[in-house]
Amino acid sequence: MNPLSIASSFSFRYALDDLVRYCNNLNMTQWGILAACAVAFGFLCMRSTDLRKS
Repeated sequence: MNPLSIASSFSFRYALDDLVRYCNNLNMTQWGILAACAVAFGFLCMRSTDLRKS
């Protein structure tokens, strides 16, 4: 196996485990803030003409 693919696989796995661990520790307020930010970002992307064209 290629050493680069091993390194990228390891770093992706580490990042995913870290994200899962972080999400498991969020409380209700933090989930609400995260959801509101995601919705606001989605609306901003829909309003942007540059992103819609691509």
